[in-house]
Amino acid sequence: MRRLLLRTVETVIFGQSGLKSVEQIKIMGSEIGLFYELLQVAIGSRNCLSSIPSSTTWEALYRLAVKQTVLGVCFYGIQKLPARQTTNISRSLKIKWLGGAARIQTQNELMNKRCVELQRSLCKDGLSSCILKGQANAATYPSSLSNLRQPGDIDVWVDGEFKELEKYVNNSAPTKEITRHHAHFNLFGDAEVELHFLPLILNNPFKQKIFNRYCKEKIEVSCKNNVVLSDGKSMISTPNKEFNLVFQLLHIFHHLFTEGVGLRQLLDYYFLICATNTCQHSGTVNEDDDSVNNAIVLIHELNLDRFASSLMFVLHKVFGLKEHRMLWRLDTEYGQILLDEIMETGNFGYLDDRTPKGMNKWKSYLYGNGKALRLGCFDHWAWFWTPLTRFFWYVWRKRRGYN
Repeated sequence: MRRLLLRTVETVIFGQSGLKSVEQIKIMGSEIGLFYELLQVAIGSRNCLSSIPSSTTWEALYRLAVKQTVLGVCFYGIQKLPARQTTNISRSLKIKWLGGAARIQTQNELMNKRCVELQRSLCKDGLSSCILKGQANAATYPSSLSNLRQPGDIDVWVDGEFKELEKYVNNSAPTKEITRHHAHFNLFGDAEVELHFLPLILNNPFKQKIFNRYCKEKIEVSCKNNVVLSDGKSMISTPNKEFNLVFQLLHIFHHLFTEGVGLRQLLDYYFLICATNTCQHSGTVNEDDDSVNNAIVLIHELNLDRFASSLMFVLHKVFGLKEHRMLWRLDTEYGQILLDEIMETGNFGYLDDRTPKGMNKWKSYLYGNGKALRLGCFDHWAWFWTPLTRFFWYVWRKRRGYN
């Protein structure tokens, strides 16, 4: 009831309605169900779809794949389907889907190369670093899928104090795009790089203090943890399993309250969980895996158990995550709320139909704060800390002359 009331208020203020007819909801429900099944076929959780999609449905599945930045993964799923289930895909859509998947593969090859070059450049300048998310996550995918994960920019976490790294960035690649936790590091013309002073800034300062302490403990080992990339030969440094279980859950949580979350980030977390020593955890201590235990304990300290349990529901519903692999107990009620939000926003909220177009900074500020209130079931203090933190960091940037 509270979420519906808040959505109504948003509609009145911003002139945007997210309400759909019953018929629209039925059609979308059918399409979304097949979309989940296609993803499950791609990752090996099922063998085929429950029904044969019509040509119109295939067009809708393509749009969903684009919105959730899982186009390449879904294309692999199509290749695995029985021929009878793909008869209604039009030739033009096949070509468009194939072209998109090919571009993703080419982009992954480039990003792998740039990650290696970036770390070599930083090392040459005497800086230790590790790659966050992105190509490091692709390395946890099965070999058949790793080059079909849609890449974004390169996030690199550098070991050092903020002031010295700020100076390094401005001397190496001057930019006005600097925040408290990262800077746009324009080292390449064909790949965006964010150089991180901290992996993440949270809206709640008490949660941030806990996470900062954890980062200080883990930065050195993260910069020494090497993994082989999807090409099978290139190597980069990236945080270990324990840190990623904490950090990437926090990253999903943070973006839920800001731009939005897409299924690509959740698929990353799915494969991260699959790569763990998967005994029955469900939020309890697992004597066989200290790294998983440590992650569960820290998430509890951050008071994010409900969010973690909701995330398990989403991973189960969308990707078919088995209960014996879950790190927290599944929460159906709040998990459905989380899933509804994810399917509306898409990757970083770029294609969220509910977001009013052409907002000025003031309206954008109000809209973001309203979103924190609407999703308060995952963080009861979000309504309080979100507006204060956003305003504080806005002033911080302007006082330093940054955008």
